[in-house]
This record gives sequence, C-alpha cells and structure tokens, in this order.
Amino acid sequence: MNFTEIILIGVGIGVAARVLRPNRLHMSLWLAIALSVSGALIATLGGNLLGLYGMGEMATTIGAVAGAILTLFMAALVRHR
Repeated sequence: MNFTEIILIGVGIGVAARVLRPNRLHMSLWLAIALSVSGALIATLGGNLLGLYGMGEMATTIGAVAGAILTLFMAALVRHR
C-alpha cells in the first residue's frame, strides 16, 4: 500500500462521515477530509515505526481506516463541547 492509497482511504472516510452524519459532525467537508487523511497517515506511519505492521500488509489498511475514524471521532468530541 502506498501513500496515494492511504490518502484515498482518508478522503473516502471523510466524505462518508460528512454525508452520513451531516448535522452531528459540526464541521465542513474539507475539515473532515483533512482530519481523516491526517489520521490515516499518522496511524499508518506510527504503526510502521513501532513495528506493528509493514507497508503492504492488510493491517496497514485496517490501521489507516481506524486512524481516520478515530481522528474524526476525537475532533467531533472536541468541537461539540
């Protein structure tokens, strides 16, 4: 898995979050995309540096998805307060 695929995962999750939860997310589409892409990249690089998984493994995809969702979740909690 290369960085283009990781970025596309982040964009897809950001758009999906904004479309599926438009009123509850309380952020613009661009902010949702930027946060989910950054979360996917941080989770992928963090897992790589910690030795949890290598690039190209299925765990990389799972980590990118989990990082993107977790970043959006944390941002929604912070913005809600």
